[in-house]
Parts: sequence; C-alpha cells; structure tokens
Amino acid sequence: MTHRRIPLQLAVWLTVLLAVVGWGAGQHPAVRSTEPFALTEVTVIDGTGAPPRPSQTVLVANGRIAAIDEARTWTPPEQVRVIRGRGRYLIPGLWDMHVHLSMGDPSLLPVFLAHGVTAVRDLGGDFPTVRAWQQEIAAGTRIGPRIYTAGRILESPRFLEILARLAGALEPPFRDRINAIRTERIPVSDAEQVERAVRDLAQQGATCIKFRMNTTPEIFHAIVTAANRVGLPVAGHSPQGVSLAEAAAAGQKSFEHVLTGPEEATLPLAEIDRFADALQQNRSYLVPTLVTFHTSRLLAPKLMDERLNALSQPRKSRSRSLPEPLVEAWRLQRRLDQFEPPQDWAAVYRGAVERLRHLHRAGALFLAGTDFGARFIYPGSSLHEELERLVVEIGLTPGEALQTATRNAAQFFREEQRLGTIEVGKLADLVLLEANPLDDIRNTRRIAAVIAAGVYYNRAALERLSARTPSRQSNLDFFRPGRGIYRWRAYVPSPPPTAGTAFDPEIALDHTCSVGTTDTAPLDSHGNRQFLRRSGTCGLHCRFTRTVASAAARRR
Repeated sequence: MTHRRIPLQLAVWLTVLLAVVGWGAGQHPAVRSTEPFALTEVTVIDGTGAPPRPSQTVLVANGRIAAIDEARTWTPPEQVRVIRGRGRYLIPGLWDMHVHLSMGDPSLLPVFLAHGVTAVRDLGGDFPTVRAWQQEIAAGTRIGPRIYTAGRILESPRFLEILARLAGALEPPFRDRINAIRTERIPVSDAEQVERAVRDLAQQGATCIKFRMNTTPEIFHAIVTAANRVGLPVAGHSPQGVSLAEAAAAGQKSFEHVLTGPEEATLPLAEIDRFADALQQNRSYLVPTLVTFHTSRLLAPKLMDERLNALSQPRKSRSRSLPEPLVEAWRLQRRLDQFEPPQDWAAVYRGAVERLRHLHRAGALFLAGTDFGARFIYPGSSLHEELERLVVEIGLTPGEALQTATRNAAQFFREEQRLGTIEVGKLADLVLLEANPLDDIRNTRRIAAVIAAGVYYNRAALERLSARTPSRQSNLDFFRPGRGIYRWRAYVPSPPPTAGTAFDPEIALDHTCSVGTTDTAPLDSHGNRQFLRRSGTCGLHCRFTRTVASAAARRR
C-alpha cells in the first residue's frame, strides 16, 4: 500500500468545499462528509486537566476522534486529508451554558460556531422554534452549535401576573414582547402542576428543567423531585424560601446568575461555606454570567442609550446586522429599567465577586454562560469575555476557566462519555487556536479553525459564517500597538457610585489597581501590554482602551 500526503493548501480547500455548501443568509446547509482527516503537529489541551501534549496527530473520521498519536511516528492512511497545525493548540469545542436562542433568529446560529462555540444550553424561550433548530442542526440541514434545551421556563404565577400588569402599562411593540414572554413560560402553583409540566417537557424533548421563580419551598422541592423522576437536571435562579445550601443538597444542579442579587451579595461567609460544601457533595455548578451583569447593571445609562440608538443607524453600528427581534428585546430591557428601584449595583457586584472567589477557593465548580438575549450580549464572542472575567475577577486559572466551557458543561448533561474532552471515541467538536490558552485565556479568541460534528471550518469559512453579525469589541479586549507610544487607561468610577447610580465610563483615570499596568509595562509576544495576573481583584469596573501619545511625546 502506498501512502501519500495531500498538500496543505489542497487539503484545506477540499475540506471547506466538502464541508460547507451555500452561504445564503440565515441558513447554511452542511454536508456530513465521511472522509477522514488528520490535524497533525498540534499541541493537544484535552480538557481533562492533564498537561498539554505537543506534536500530536488527531485523526477525525465519521464525526468522531478516531485516533491520537505522536506526530513524529504517525503515518497517514491512504486518502486521509492531512492538515498541518504546527505551532497551534487544539482544545475541546466550547459550550455557552446559558443562552436564550429564540430572542435572536436562525441567522445567528452559525455565528456561535464561528467563535468556537460548538454547543449551547438554551434556558427558555420559544420551545417549538428552538426544538426545530435543534433537529435541523442534528440532521445536518442547518449549521449551528449542538443545542440542549430546557424548553419553557417554570414560573411563579405571581410573577406572570406582574408581567401582565407591566404589559398593560407599555406601548407596542414592548407590550407584544412581554405577552410573548408570558406564553413561553409555564405557571406552576402546586405539585400537580409541576409534575404535569415536567413530564410534558421531558416528552417534548427537553434536556433539562429550568425554573426562574418559585412561590414556596414546596414548589421548589416538587420541581426537583419531578425532574429527578424523569432523569433531567434542574437549572434555576436562587430559589425563594430555601437557602442556597439547602437547594444544592436537594438536587438543584446549576445556579444561574448566582450571588449577583442584592441580598445574596451580602450573605455571611459562614453561609457561603455551607453552600460550598453542598455544591461539592452534590456536584452542582455555579453560572455567574458576569458579562451580563456588566452590560446590564454596570454600564452607564447614557452609554446604553447611545449603543441602542446606534443600532438604528446601520452604518455606524458594529452590530449593523443584528436581527430586529434581538434589538427589540434589548430595547425592552432598557425600557423596564424605569420600574426597578434604585440600587448600588457596583457595591452588589463587589460583594458577589468576593463570595464567588470564596467559593472558588473552596473548590466549587463553575459553568461559563453569557445569558445571550440579554442586552449587548453577542453570540459566541461574549463567551470569550466571560472566560476572561472568570480568570481576572474570580481567580480561576486559565485551565479551570477552559473546563467551565468544556468538561464541566458535558458533565452537567452526563455527556462526558461523548463530549467535553479530547479523547479517542468522542465526538469531534474541537477548536484549533493560534496560541496557548493556558498562557493567556484571551487566546481562546485566536481561532484558526473549528471542527463541529466532524466538519472542518478553516478561518475563511468561519469569517463567512460570522459575516451576519460582527462581534462587539469586548470590554476587556486589548489592542495591538502599532507605531508610536500607547498609553493604557482604565475607565473607573470617580467618585465611587452611590445608591441609584451607575458608574460613568466617560471618566478616565490612570489604572492603579493591584493587577493593573502602566504605559511602561512590557509587551507580550503578541505586542500587547501585559495585564493579566493570576491574583488580585481587578475588573470590577474597568474597561480598557488605548490612547496614542502626542507627537511630542513620541519624539521623547
């Protein structure tokens, strides 16, 4: 038998041709090619916590990882397409564990893939629509991430009554959107209603159960009991009338937006310790959605309004192609701000971060979620910001942060035998990076290729997938310096916010916090000022940009 290697350019060209057919707006059919291909000379970061393995060859066949071998001793079988990845890093596909897909439209599904997000957990919305997308992606007739969905949210009837009164006080289209939200939730006021709702959701294809607000402790326990009976994990907000420790002990599997409410952010550390013990004993997870808190609570009202106004001016907007349903949802969220009582959200966030850091030190497990659908949260790109915030603000190592969006996510769904790590026999959901994410978690953004369900997308293909919606510049993104001298500045509150106000990002002060940098900080290998350290509490209110020094300063 003769063995031959296909030239790299031809291999990539053939891969894209076979994998992607058609680029019409909103729908991109995928061809599931059975032809195997190999990524060779890559460093494998498998997601298990094991050290990186350099110079590996990963063989993908029939949508699965068929083999992992040392590149120097591996000989490709005949007809295997070889894609060389020297200097690149292979990680498991990323999961966004808190999204609301139906707040957008199907044109955004490929955008998740373009940012390396190969799976999502949809936590409530238009269930028939999301279920249809899920089935089309699984069948290969639509490009997008694997979808795990909770279906309709279990909700307190009292809250739905409040929504009805709110709808009556608003004008169209806000009134229509709130009424639509009401139909996407299931009111449950007794154990019988809970049992029926959970059973119906399971029969309709839900892969987890989501509750937002319970009226009594009895309703909460009924939800967990019913979900256990049908074998589905429970995700939810912090329950009413039940402590966090009791909720974890009872079987709530993930806690959404955890500790970011005013009352929870002031819980005594002794209560946090009890919560940490219960989380570990029951293998439950924390989903803080830090990026959403920043965009919804800490962003200055003036800046929110400017961003929303820009969405109606396509030529001036970075998000010029966002679907109108998503933009309307963001406008509604901003409109509802007027009904909220004043709150010192900066103080709330400081308390939340302190307690989340405490839980991390105690060994609690996290999941990365963005709450896509919330204002200024973008498909795919916001997940990378969430990973960065988990490192910068909560203190996770880059490896731990990576696991929140890979191994931990698969374990939540008991899918660790199929997904979440790079191991032989598992489904081929992978991301090829230009740089090591364990050195700097921001490197998860430097995507060279994505493999989704065994289909390979190179950089050019990913750019076409993401052309529908340009990603927002992250609040923590750094810029590569060009010519001249660059000065790094941070936007921080000055004076500190008081109750009822948000910090003003227009006030720029030199950044002097414990993990900050100055304009004399050394450059990293990519030409960025070094900022990230593995300790400190920076990031609570900081947004970085660059300013170019004057011509006189450059001459100096």
